[in-house]
Amino acid sequence: MFALDWLGMGRSTRPAFKIKATEKLDKVREAESFFVDSLEEWRKKRGLEKFTLMGHSLGGYLAVCYALKYPGRLDKLILASPVGIPEDPWAVNSDMPEPEVSAISAEFSQDQSQSTAKKASSPPAAPRRPIPGWLTYLWEANISPFSFVRWSGPLGPRLVSGWTSRRFNMLPPAESSALHTYAYSLFRQHGSGEYALAYLLAPGAFARDPLMKRLDKVEKSVEMVFLYGENDWMDGKAGKQACDMINKKGGRASFGVISGAGHHLYLDNYKEFNGVIDKVMDRVEKEKGGR
Repeated sequence: MFALDWLGMGRSTRPAFKIKATEKLDKVREAESFFVDSLEEWRKKRGLEKFTLMGHSLGGYLAVCYALKYPGRLDKLILASPVGIPEDPWAVNSDMPEPEVSAISAEFSQDQSQSTAKKASSPPAAPRRPIPGWLTYLWEANISPFSFVRWSGPLGPRLVSGWTSRRFNMLPPAESSALHTYAYSLFRQHGSGEYALAYLLAPGAFARDPLMKRLDKVEKSVEMVFLYGENDWMDGKAGKQACDMINKKGGRASFGVISGAGHHLYLDNYKEFNGVIDKVMDRVEKEKGGR
């Protein structure tokens, strides 16, 4: 089993992220390829013919993108609270950052070259969701929460601790402190993969090219498992709808809810989550043995 950080995130290398495409859908595909191409290179170097891929949140979205771009490589696809499944008309039609140089989005000449979004030439096809104007501005300027950590200098640990202390307050003090140190050490690194987010998702975390329109194009031989937390802020109903659609079209998909868990279901109720994953992997081994 391997636990991987996507290129440009976590402890992986952080190359400069730059978009060259000019058409909207091409920008989305280029941003997706930034991540999934590196995963395919990793697979080749590991000598893996086929494997089971699990992704959480954005990782779930990108796991589907990998399955679509590189067919024949997966046994199963486990999507833990994946982002980007439901279709939101405003997100699909809204503008995104342009591939031009902008001082503010480059974080005062750091290492990325995206700019703020251009003004819409025509209104979106549907009303936007009620999102604060300041949040939309920062998103379209491609300024992430990590930017503020980097700009804050010695105040950075305090900014991060405000989040980690709330998010991990159910853990023993030593574990909570370790996660705080780990999170801050990552957040303060120079930006890379985070700059792809504005090309994949519109403000509100709805996909610019929703997976609901693409999931049925995943190979029918790849079983998909959708998992959500009982108190998840991600749209579990959309996941159930996607699961039903896949099965109706001849694919294989299952849907599950982890009790008492939120978006980080693998942490909030790790025993139940791990139990579900063990059963999925047992099926993988049995299926391989029957080939």
